[in-house]
This record gives sequence, C-alpha cells and structure tokens, in this order.
Amino acid sequence: VIESKESVELNGDINILKTKLEPDLNSEKEYNLLSKEFYGRRWLETRIEEWRDNKFTKTLILYGRPGSGKSAFSVNFSHYNSDVYGCFLCEWNREYTINPQQLIKNIAFKIATKLPDYRNLLIHQLDMDVCLAKMTAETLFDYLLTYPLSYLVDGNREIGTIIIDGLDEAENNGDNPLAEVFAKCVGRWIKFVFTSRPEKNVVQYFQDSEKIDIIDDMPEGYNDIMAYLVKSLEIELRQISNKLEILNKICKLSDGVFL
Repeated sequence: VIESKESVELNGDINILKTKLEPDLNSEKEYNLLSKEFYGRRWLETRIEEWRDNKFTKTLILYGRPGSGKSAFSVNFSHYNSDVYGCFLCEWNREYTINPQQLIKNIAFKIATKLPDYRNLLIHQLDMDVCLAKMTAETLFDYLLTYPLSYLVDGNREIGTIIIDGLDEAENNGDNPLAEVFAKCVGRWIKFVFTSRPEKNVVQYFQDSEKIDIIDDMPEGYNDIMAYLVKSLEIELRQISNKLEILNKICKLSDGVFL
C-alpha cells in the first residue's frame, strides 16, 4: 500500500499543499481529550444527524456553559464519524487557532487530505500566481473553499461536516472576527457545526442558524452526568446503600457541567 502509485501521488500532493498553505495543525489538545473516557451525548449525536439529513441551514451551533463538555464531544464526534472532515479547536492563547486566515487554510488542507477531487482542484488553483497573504478572510474562504468545492461534480456525495470548537475563544475587544467570517461564508458540500459559550459576540452572528443548548435541550430520559457518575464512581457506589439518592444529588449540584 505504501509503495503504490496512489500513495506516492498523495505524498507529493500533500507536500505541495503544505508548502502553499503552510497549515498549522497542532493535535496535542485533541489527542489529550481523546485519551479520556467519554460518556453520554447519544441524544446530541442523533440531533446532529437529523440536522445534517433534513435541515437546509448550513450551520449548527451548540451552546454550552464552561465545563459542559463541548470540546470533549467535538473531538469524539469528529474522530468516530468518517463524514466529519475535521475538528478545529479554538484557543484564545494560540493565535493560529483563532486567526481567520490561518484557520481557513488549515480547514482547506484538512479537507484536501480527505477528498481527492477537491485536492486536485485546489492544487491547480494554487498553481496560479496569487498571494494568499494579501487576501481578506472572506476572499480566502471563497478562493480555497467555496469555489473549488462548488466544482465537485459527484451528485451522490454525502455532505461533509467541519466542526469548529470554542468559537467564543476568538473574541477580540467585544467583537468576534472569526464568528463574523463563518456567519457570512458557507459553501456547497460542507456544513459547519460550531460550539461556543452563549456569548453576545457569537450569538449576534448566528440568529438564523440551527441551535442546540447541550444542557437545557437534553431530552427527558437522558442524563449524561448520571452515565458518567455510574461508571467513574463504580467502586464508591458499592459501599453505600442510598446510591440513587447520592447520584441524583450530585447531578443536581453539577447543573449539567462535567467539570
């Protein structure tokens, strides 16, 4: 497999894209989150699948208070779903994760590793004498994502998904340039799932998007915190008689926040 013609061509293409796009894909936080056990959220996965299949809106935003498990859900959902092209974690103290131009280039690179036809179109487009550094974020989004994706001709292709976690982390002096760019720019073949605290600098840009609050919108019959407690306190629960009373009290005090 490694020595096949396809692998050699892929390796060459990836090296070209690394040179042209200069992606910055630090996966340390993602791998740290994946190394921890994950519980619940089946209902949320179902809601997202329903949105992807039936909704015309191209953006879905998951709101949640600090510590409610937005990042853990994002990386796990991305890792175990082949039609999710990538998960990008915004961090306020890492410029490359919240800079709109850099994040768009990271997204283009990640999609190119998944879709051969998009990769070929993108490489052809990048062969032109253009300066990506001089483009605005909106222009760059159109040039790297909207235009090449719009020329993919496979009518039976599943619509892919990109997850952007922690959109509120890109706040800058009360505004959010990253949220503004994504609210304006959505393209064919891709749907975006965002997670964020319900901050004004994000909410104002996504009034028309599909919305889910991962704590308040949890349906009857589900309790993600309870699922976590039953497993993580397995030994301790053997030693007490009023297990259900204790678990219910912890759930109530946690107010839906895992941390």
